[in-house]
Amino acid sequence: MHLPPEQAFWVFVQINEEYVKGYFSDGLMAVKEDALATELLIQKISSRGYRLLVNRNHIFQFFISMILFF
Repeated sequence: MHLPPEQAFWVFVQINEEYVKGYFSDGLMAVKEDALATELLIQKISSRGYRLLVNRNHIFQFFISMILFF
């Protein structure tokens, strides 16, 4: 689906209000839980991949900075 930027923004807003209500609430608990679940899943499925990501701070640095930003 290709939309002009403003229309895409309003579609994103509507999706957040209708389907993921509360996901971005104060404290971002749902976001933090999903980040932790993602970390644990990667660790369980691929310990080698997990070590690579942790050692290079790729994916987890993104989660941490995203949470601290809000």
